[in-house]
Amino acid sequence: MSGKGRTAMLVIHGIGQQNPFETLDSFTQGLLPAASILFNCKYDLFHRQVGRKGMSDWESWQQYYVAMDSRTGPQIDVYEHYWAYRMTGKATLADISDWLKGASRVAREDYNPA
Repeated sequence: MSGKGRTAMLVIHGIGQQNPFETLDSFTQGLLPAASILFNCKYDLFHRQVGRKGMSDWESWQQYYVAMDSRTGPQIDVYEHYWAYRMTGKATLADISDWLKGASRVAREDYNPA
């Protein structure tokens, strides 16, 4: 992670139905001590919601994120994609591959606009 710009992390999970930020906040709270030690800095956490419209439903994973802001350390945004509600009991390797390609394409476009 460089000191410039922001770094995005994508947490992909299928952990039951949850309230907005519940799973994401728990993950970030666990990450916080390690990141603070690793980068020797103090982080402030901010819960953010982004309302996005897109041509497909790939953008929906970016609805909620937690911003880890620091004056001296790298800025980190932790996003989630909750997939379990979309499953009908099975997924093929091709389904998973297509999903990962779509999700990473949207992330690249969001963090590296043309």
